Amino acid sequence: MKLYTAIFIIFSIIMFSFAHHLEAETENIQDKLGVTYILDKMDFITYFTRPLKDRLRDNKIDLDFFGGVIQGFDNNIFLDPSRTKDAFLQTSVAGDLVYNYTRDIRFNINADITNVLFYRFNDNNLLDLEMNPGIEIDFLDDYLTLESDYALNWSFFPFDEDGSFISNQFSFFLKNNVCGEFYHKGGFRLEYRNYTNRKTGGSNGVDTDELRRDISHSCEYEASIKILDFIRLKENISFTRNDSNDQYFDYYDYLASRAKTSLTVMLTEKLYSITSIAYTRKMYDDRLSTVHQTHQKDNLYIFNSSILYELTPTFTLAGGYSYRENTSNEPNDKYSGGIWTIGLYYTF
Repeated sequence: MKLYTAIFIIFSIIMFSFAHHLEAETENIQDKLGVTYILDKMDFITYFTRPLKDRLRDNKIDLDFFGGVIQGFDNNIFLDPSRTKDAFLQTSVAGDLVYNYTRDIRFNINADITNVLFYRFNDNNLLDLEMNPGIEIDFLDDYLTLESDYALNWSFFPFDEDGSFISNQFSFFLKNNVCGEFYHKGGFRLEYRNYTNRKTGGSNGVDTDELRRDISHSCEYEASIKILDFIRLKENISFTRNDSNDQYFDYYDYLASRAKTSLTVMLTEKLYSITSIAYTRKMYDDRLSTVHQTHQKDNLYIFNSSILYELTPTFTLAGGYSYRENTSNEPNDKYSGGIWTIGLYYTF
């Protein structure tokens, strides 16, 4: 077991010992401020959606909605040595529909709309739209599950049109449901990404009239196990090959490997934490370091930690911190930075 995983587990056990006291104190503060009463009064949407969901459930259809508002602060919004700081507001709405055709065959479709608005610097403002239909088929009394889906995504940067793109992604996974506490799965992803405005660089370094297109091939493995009834550990490993039609030093062609460890800890029935550490090694085919004139190699480390508390059955309060650091033999691509967020989520 990895060292940081062992540290996570030890820390979680310590937290669990006083979490019940923490939850009691939190509920006491809620009662004094009348937070629960106010949120219950705000939860009028449920009165309209519950009859609809019940009617659909009678026809073997499960329908869920999600909404969230997040206030955040990023101390390096451009991910470069300049370390430009800015605050942002993120809003999102999502829907998830599952049609249980039979006990072993399920059709699903997910839709997601996310909007990010920075207050001072608008370059990273984002409108992201995604539609994701798929199918799941169980075999051998649910021991194996075939998962396949297609994702259509449009990421639009209104003040940085060169970053806007439309992607089509296909995935195929085989999941082994060993037991309720443990599963693992492996599969492949294929993504076609078409940039709507960015031009490619020719072999002489001058932009051409052709738009940039990327093709990514990925293989991925994931395993998840439940420990001590209140801890779930997940490991994800992937290898990605990206090929672009940009000719100048094959600037966007690379091979990447990624490992991510996630830990979810149920501190109480309402209070839980999610922590993850990810490492990505990216090796470019022909992009050269401006200092060493060797092929560029990057090492990206990402740490995420969030704590969530269910204020009511539909409202969840969340706070989080994310740290990113990229080390590289290219000085211009070295950076580090952190993001702090607090948000309110609504499910109905």
